[in-house]
Amino acid sequence: MTKLTSLLIGSGDSFLIENGEENYLVDSGGNQRTILSLIPARINLAICTHNDSDHCKGFIGILKSEKHIIDEIWLPGIWATVIDFVKKWKYDTAFSREQLDNINLENINLNELLTDTDESIDDLTDDLGFLSDIDDFPYWRYFIDLHIISNKIHFNINRILEIAKLSYEKGVAIKWFFPDNHGDALINNFRPVNCKHLLRTKRIRNNSLTFFNQLAYLTSENEHSLVFEYCIEKTPRILFTADSLISVTNPYTNQMLVTAPHHGSHSNRQVYNNITGTDIIWIRSDRPSFTRPCQDFLKLKNKYCLSCTKKHPIQREELKFEFKNGRWTNVKGQKCNCK
Repeated sequence: MTKLTSLLIGSGDSFLIENGEENYLVDSGGNQRTILSLIPARINLAICTHNDSDHCKGFIGILKSEKHIIDEIWLPGIWATVIDFVKKWKYDTAFSREQLDNINLENINLNELLTDTDESIDDLTDDLGFLSDIDDFPYWRYFIDLHIISNKIHFNINRILEIAKLSYEKGVAIKWFFPDNHGDALINNFRPVNCKHLLRTKRIRNNSLTFFNQLAYLTSENEHSLVFEYCIEKTPRILFTADSLISVTNPYTNQMLVTAPHHGSHSNRQVYNNITGTDIIWIRSDRPSFTRPCQDFLKLKNKYCLSCTKKHPIQREELKFEFKNGRWTNVKGQKCNCK
C-alpha cells in the first residue's frame, strides 16, 4: 500500500511517499531540525524542486544528520551550471561594484544565459569534492567584500553549494534535471513533467559573471520549479507542482492527488484551470498566513489544507492519504475550512 504524507514542517513544502518498500521525499521545507523528526532514517530518493529556502533548506539538516541516509537525490540542472562556473571562475577585479549593482534582474531568459557542451554531467558530479575547500575559494571573499548585488543571490548560491557538497561527502548519488516543457520518460516511478534528466553540462555563455548572477537569481524563481508525477503501476497518481506556474494544460482521467502550486498563492492561480480532471484532490501546505489561499483555490471542490490559515483559531494538522483498491483515501487531516 502506498501512503502520501504532507509533513507538518512549518514553513514550506515537504511530502513523504511510503510504498512499503521505499521512501521518497519531495522537498524538505525550511527547517533543518524539524524535518529530522518527521521522516524515516532512510530516504531512497529525495527530490528538490527548486532553490527556495522553504523547499530545500531541510535537506541540509538531513544531509548533516548522522542518523539519516539518502540513497539518491535529484537536483535542478541549473544548479550544476552554477557549480561549474564556481569551479572554473577566477577572481576578476575588473568587475566594479557599480557594474554589479547595475545588473538587470528582470525579464531574464534562461536559455540566453547558457550554452550546451559535449561534457558529461557525470564528470562534474564526480568532481564535486572541490566544494570541500570552498572556504578558501576567492569567489567567496569577492562577494563578502562587496555584499553582493542582493542577499537573495548570496543565499541562493550558498544553499546550492552546501547541498551539493554535503551530498557528495555523504556518498549520495546525484541526478540533475533541466527545465524542458516536453518532459521526460518515467524514472524510478517519477515522470518529469516540465524537465528532463540532464546528461551534458550546460555552461555560462561567454564565462560572464553578469550571466552567472542572473542565473543564480533564477534558481529560486517559481517559473523554474521542477514538476514531477508520481506513478503507481505507470499511472500518474500524484502531481507535485512545487511553486510552478505550469502553463501547459494537463488533463487527468484518473483520480489524482495534486499539490497546490505555491501554497495556493494568487500568483499561481492559472494552474487551477490548466490542471483538470474528474477526480482531483488538492493538497495545500503552508505556514500560517492570511494572504493565502487565493479565491481560485477556495472555489475548488475537493481540497485539503495542512494549515487552514483563514480560520480562527488556525487549524494545523498533518495530512495523510492511503492508496488502496485503486483509490486515494484521506486517513488523517481534515478538508479545507479556509474562509
